[in-house]
Amino acid sequence: MTLETPLSRLSTSALEGLPSSTRHRQSQLSSLHSALLTNASALCATLSSNPHPSFTPAEAEAEYASALDAVRHFYDGIDFAREKEAEYAVAKERSNIERRVGVGIVVVRPGWHTRFWGVVVPLAAAVAGGNAVVVEVSYMLHGVYKGRGRGGDM
Repeated sequence: MTLETPLSRLSTSALEGLPSSTRHRQSQLSSLHSALLTNASALCATLSSNPHPSFTPAEAEAEYASALDAVRHFYDGIDFAREKEAEYAVAKERSNIERRVGVGIVVVRPGWHTRFWGVVVPLAAAVAGGNAVVVEVSYMLHGVYKGRGRGGDM
């Protein structure tokens, strides 16, 4: 019996091609958008209360709105009918020269400035591109994740 880790499940998912599925990408982006909407107040409050970098409530709301808009933009960029047609082009003996594929697994490492935006937007872009995604959150973000120490679960 082997012990399955989250990274091994992610790797298996990427190898099987699940992240490149059009419906999967739409579902993941929709879930991300819904989670951001559901937690808007808490996210903005956390952003404006974190001392590094210091945000006013208006700046926190602007960063939140920009990230939310980006998730919507990536979702809107997925055209199911066009992608379905392209997927079956070979069966109709046509080339699919515009085919784009993800790289597999993408690691998102946010910087200090606009940390929230720096996680959400690259995450959404990677998902929209058909990739499995790992977000590396540094222990230095402890102000955002109160009560969690180095290497703690997030």
